[in-house]
Amino acid sequence: MATNIEQNKALVRRFFAAIEAGDLHVFAVVLIDHQPFQFANLHSHEPTMIVNNVVGLAKAAKGFNVPTILTTVTEERGGYLIKGVQDVFPEQRPINRTTLNAWEDSRVVDAVKKTGRRQLFFAALWTEICLTYPVIHSLADGYDVFFVTDASGGVSREAHDVAVQRMIQAGATPVTWIGVMSEWQRDWARTATVPAVAEIDEIVAEGYDDHLAGQQAGRENLKKYFTGLRTAFRDMKLPISAIVAEGNLVAVLNNVRGTHEGDYGTFNAKGNKIDAAAFQLYRIENGQLAEHLEIADFTTLFKQRRGDA
Repeated sequence: MATNIEQNKALVRRFFAAIEAGDLHVFAVVLIDHQPFQFANLHSHEPTMIVNNVVGLAKAAKGFNVPTILTTVTEERGGYLIKGVQDVFPEQRPINRTTLNAWEDSRVVDAVKKTGRRQLFFAALWTEICLTYPVIHSLADGYDVFFVTDASGGVSREAHDVAVQRMIQAGATPVTWIGVMSEWQRDWARTATVPAVAEIDEIVAEGYDDHLAGQQAGRENLKKYFTGLRTAFRDMKLPISAIVAEGNLVAVLNNVRGTHEGDYGTFNAKGNKIDAAAFQLYRIENGQLAEHLEIADFTTLFKQRRGDA
């Protein structure tokens, strides 16, 4: 019995650590116009390098279960999405546009919104048009935006470099594809390769029953809940001050701490710090979290989010 109790406590600690680490990803990837016509006029980089890098980025996104939107422009003239990327997502039909700015096509924006993610990674051909425009536009819509410089390219080195500076000045963050993959991996000991799904799916039962007000039952709904929470509080920590277990029940006293940097529910982000106590009760069944009850100091939490405390 003592062994089972310690295992149950360890399971809950593992769950808290997964939430803090961000294993419920808040990212989405948007790949724009990697087509033959664009590659034929690519002169900022060696084209084969861009092909290899964007395919690597696509495979990383697929491996880590990061939602990925594919889009092309007038493919009847510019050609279809390159085979290396399409082969990673064989069932996904790219959104074929006529707009230079992908963010002006409602289908692309709707596809991004459907993911529920607020941190976006863009890569496109060409940098100065098809990357710059949606990056700046999505920034204006409140997204946290990154652009992958070495999976994108322009008609000249100058065109690429000037566009990169323009996006940085607008508030976007430049990254490389290997840097993105490494940020998602973080530790070579994470051999599952798909921590976002594997970790939570292993810890939480599919029919997880959550008694938090307004929260629907089910593991997928739990993922959506924490995706929204981590989008609003990217530095969220859940320090545990006490944890006890008896039978298949585990009780936790913890705090919820973070900075309100993204909109959450009816509360707009104001950069306020939160630090409120919470009591959690989990029921363990067949080695997974099956049921949850929470009592939290919501009065303090709401005041802090509004900036009243």
